[in-house]
Amino acid sequence: MGIDASVRCTCYEDGKAEPPPVPVRVDEHDEIRAVEPADSGALLDWRRSACEHPWMRAVELSLGWAWVRSFRDALEDAGGAGRYPTLLANLPEWNGAFYLSPAESAAALDELRRFTESVGTVDEDRLVTGDGAEVGWTAVRGRPEWWQTAAPNLLGLTGRGSLALWPGADLGVRPLFEAARVEQRVLDGDVDGTAGTVELTDVDTGMTCQIRYGITVDGDHPDRVEVSTRRIGAHDAYPQVGMFEDLFTASVRIGHHAELG
Repeated sequence: MGIDASVRCTCYEDGKAEPPPVPVRVDEHDEIRAVEPADSGALLDWRRSACEHPWMRAVELSLGWAWVRSFRDALEDAGGAGRYPTLLANLPEWNGAFYLSPAESAAALDELRRFTESVGTVDEDRLVTGDGAEVGWTAVRGRPEWWQTAAPNLLGLTGRGSLALWPGADLGVRPLFEAARVEQRVLDGDVDGTAGTVELTDVDTGMTCQIRYGITVDGDHPDRVEVSTRRIGAHDAYPQVGMFEDLFTASVRIGHHAELG
């Protein structure tokens, strides 16, 4: 679950779309609405394939709630509403529709540029196998990220150079298990992602813990994983920046509101 964001194309205004099957109007957020509420279903069917853009969306993106909240936290840490008022006022914290006018989208683009300049380059922790293959788990230094539910616990990266298992959903408490280098052993059961027990061992201390599922790469459980660190730029550290840049740039270029919700 998360947010879907989009900017409507101009095919309707440019005469490049099929004629709507019912009377329509364009509302204050540049959305095409049926004049009569009873015709909304027919209008929805029309929008699906009315022009070359699916659902008449020139740009469309989806972000999970974890990514949205992580980016909001990064904005707060980098100066908060005093430096990023448009972004923090319009990035959703709950389900619902938020609209940015082209002028607001332009302001949001300025704030994104300000953010990337403020961040510069950062250290990123990433989980790799003993052979150096990427697991796909990352965390910017100083910002813990969970990547797997190990009910009732969470498994992820601490943002301080280690893998951790946290009790419950609070990443601010002391982990049950934490290690920079980990050996993984399948103990029993079917471990294809639906069942099974896996033991994790801290290579340096010998401490162990047992979890369901474990850490996989292409469906296999590597015998060993470790946390590696690299220096990266803001766009790599926060992929959300590039996604929002595409969205707001389209809003400014097309002249339609950007919708987030």
